[in-house]
Amino acid sequence: MAGVFGLIYGSFSGVVIGRTPLTVRALIPGSRCDSCATPIKWYQNIPVISWLVLRGRCAACGSSIPVWSPVLELASGLMFALVALWGLRIDSTGLVTADSLLQTVTYLGLVTNGLCIAIIDLNRRQIPNLLVVTGLVWGILGFGADALFFGHTQKLIVALLAMGTFFAVLLVIKLAVPRGMGAGDVKLAAVLGLYLGWQGWGALAVGVFASFAFGAAFGLVYMAVKGGGRKTTVPFGPWLIIGTWFGILLGEPIWAVYLVLIR
Repeated sequence: MAGVFGLIYGSFSGVVIGRTPLTVRALIPGSRCDSCATPIKWYQNIPVISWLVLRGRCAACGSSIPVWSPVLELASGLMFALVALWGLRIDSTGLVTADSLLQTVTYLGLVTNGLCIAIIDLNRRQIPNLLVVTGLVWGILGFGADALFFGHTQKLIVALLAMGTFFAVLLVIKLAVPRGMGAGDVKLAAVLGLYLGWQGWGALAVGVFASFAFGAAFGLVYMAVKGGGRKTTVPFGPWLIIGTWFGILLGEPIWAVYLVLIR
């Protein structure tokens, strides 16, 4: 079920990624062909299947539909399914626990926003404020409800402190080296810190380190391929998101091993 919802969101995310500038009003018009502006009917907008049936072309004008459209839908569906497998827990009666369902739905919000932010930043070197605010509000509401109904107040406090910590780290870098960090990256760090902090301080530490490690590795490869120097601009948002997921999924076990090794 999560995978199916992911496919549907993947279709919607193509609209989000394509609207410039990205505002609430820009998202109101339905999907249209980029070439002839003909509205796309609902049965022509079924994830993956419609693209295959139409053979990758607009039904109205015959212009090609980019292959990244079904790839994006499939990637979204896969990520939704994987997060559901990771987050959902079954109780003794064979039902999904309400606590794990709420947490998983909250993290699925990070999947949806993170996917759009990563692609937009790669293509246009920008991180829309609408997606940052949406991710932050979704996380606070989700984790806040979890703390309220299931008594995870301590986890919420850590998450809020981690939000401020990750934001402060990137803000200091931005102030020290203005060209080395975009304002969008700093704002995004607050959102990612919230989701990392819900897993614990170890997840935050590993997630922050992984973000910079992945970003630095990509930057070196990118500059080597493009032949640019230190002034070459490299999008950092995607690596912040990848590093965050690395910290969410593996941060606490890695941090536990690290603490054992340094004792």
